[in-house]
Amino acid sequence: MGWGDVLYCADAVFASEVLAKYGLPYATDVGAQMESIKRLQDAELKRHLPGHGSLTEDIKPLCEANLAAIERALEAVLDAAESGAETTKMVTEVSQALGIAIANIPRITSSNPSSRPI
Repeated sequence: MGWGDVLYCADAVFASEVLAKYGLPYATDVGAQMESIKRLQDAELKRHLPGHGSLTEDIKPLCEANLAAIERALEAVLDAAESGAETTKMVTEVSQALGIAIANIPRITSSNPSSRPI
């Protein structure tokens, strides 16, 4: 089997260890990432190399786990946004909902020019 049989997924889909450690995959365009993951589920290749993970022959379970993590994060963000809270409170609520520890949220969000009530 040559390299032509392997799809390097990069950051389109993350290994289960990454999802377990960080709680959510990195995404700059959530809709596009979800579409990419859905396309990966249908890919007819023999092996896939996820971002920060090991070579796998069955990408479907990993795609499902990534989609679930994104959907869980979206729900947490939407729930926090409904309150109209300022950025620091929203980031705190989202991180708590996802079980993610973020050190010094006020410092991070206060340096962001968009840190104002939504």
